[in-house]
Amino acid sequence: MRWPLVLSLLLAAAAVVLMFIDYRAGAAVAIVFAVYAALADLLYYYRRPLVIDDLISFAASFADAQLSAFRASAVPYAILDDEGRILWANDSLPKVFGERVEEKNIGSFLPEVRQELDVMTHPVVHVRYEDEYYAAEIRELDLSAFEEDNAVISFSRTEKRLFGISLTNETEVIEKRREIQDQKLVCGIILVDNYEETMNSTEEVRQSLLAALIDRKITKYMQQYDAIVNKMEKDRYIFVMRQKYLQAVRSAKFALLDEVREISIGNELNATLCIGMGVNADSYAQSQEWARHALDLALGRGGDQAVVKDHEKITYYGGKTKQVEKSKRVRARVKAHALRQVIEGKNNVVIMGHQYGDTDCIGAAIGVYRAARALNKRAHIVVNDPSASVKAIIEPFLDNHEYDSMMFIGSETAKTLVNPETALVVVDVNTRERTECPALLDQTKTVVVIVRFSTSTTS
Repeated sequence: MRWPLVLSLLLAAAAVVLMFIDYRAGAAVAIVFAVYAALADLLYYYRRPLVIDDLISFAASFADAQLSAFRASAVPYAILDDEGRILWANDSLPKVFGERVEEKNIGSFLPEVRQELDVMTHPVVHVRYEDEYYAAEIRELDLSAFEEDNAVISFSRTEKRLFGISLTNETEVIEKRREIQDQKLVCGIILVDNYEETMNSTEEVRQSLLAALIDRKITKYMQQYDAIVNKMEKDRYIFVMRQKYLQAVRSAKFALLDEVREISIGNELNATLCIGMGVNADSYAQSQEWARHALDLALGRGGDQAVVKDHEKITYYGGKTKQVEKSKRVRARVKAHALRQVIEGKNNVVIMGHQYGDTDCIGAAIGVYRAARALNKRAHIVVNDPSASVKAIIEPFLDNHEYDSMMFIGSETAKTLVNPETALVVVDVNTRERTECPALLDQTKTVVVIVRFSTSTTS
């Protein structure tokens, strides 16, 4: 609206120029300039308030429209103070909680959100209210954006912080994810761990019947969980089931173990199973590998049990029968594999037996030493006061260039070599006080105990 006044200066310049040409023409233009400037000035000062009023009215109407749209938004939204009190909420938030929410604390509805206000480490908090799941997004608001006479909310200037929170319903997304998770296939392996012993304890004419009954029990059990089961060998089965049935199988504590154990047609020894399962793997091949690992763990623990491997989490079920030596070659392989994993994961190996070690003790220690050296690990055997018979075994190694000069060491030297990255292997003794150097047991967390009839590992 100022441009008419600015452009009137052109008439003033024209009047000045015409004065030099013809004073009468210049005077006429000067009169026109004066009238034009007066009218433009009058129009500016008269119309300006009206235009401003129109702009203000439009802005107010636009703000009301924004506020109405904000209140009617389908996304639940609220403004909180730093104590979690709800200062303002749009119309969608009370629909979530089923009641009026102003002046109430958000902690009474969503305690996780109230806790997050104090730390603000996660701008998005996943919460559950009744049967619905929500993603609560929290943002701190700038107080300078609010005025004391703000028509949207009322707040005291003594309040230090304000937060805006919006809720996004993710119930359907979570349910779909759960459905996808439930449809994933998990692999499992079943082994009749005492198959040969059970068959040998049964009359020959009944052995085929016993094998058929075991097959039927396994197949019928898997059918109730819509699983596919295939017999790979006479004593080994592989099965695949959907993950949604896993919880039911776990809740029943793998009832198949008891059902097979109860089969009796005159067999003196009841059949027992080992079950290994791999769940939540990234691929079916990995699930099968985890199932094999779980089966090895079940065998190593004596059989008659189920083991479920979920990443690093291992869960055991069953194991009700008295532990007996089953499938010696398989158990030996399992224990050898476990010992190899321990040795490969450490920097060095120290082996010790019992005090006043005898020939079988030293022989066992030398065997472990050779295994460690085969895995390219430094190894040492702790021997303090060898007897004459033991010296006769040790001496050939001392003069042999194929063996380390520190193959045999004393307790004091061993104390300087053992650290948390050492695998300490104890052979032929399972009593702390009877070992060559009990203090070594406190210097590392990885101790493998090998005695005549059993093996245990702690790490």
